[in-house]
Amino acid sequence: MKNLELNGIKVRVTKYKIQIFEEKKRITEEQAANIAIYLKEEGFIKKEEIAVEIIQLED
Repeated sequence: MKNLELNGIKVRVTKYKIQIFEEKKRITEEQAANIAIYLKEEGFIKKEEIAVEIIQLED
């Protein structure tokens, strides 16, 4: 498991999924997909398909 921060967005990469943590509903599905593509291109993800989960943090 790797905990990362991308442009102020907290991201956790596990073997089976990417978790994106957000405080205010500012991450769209398209942005989440772009984060996943970036992580794949940079070598953080080896699998071709991986689940992406957006997690709302409480204030």
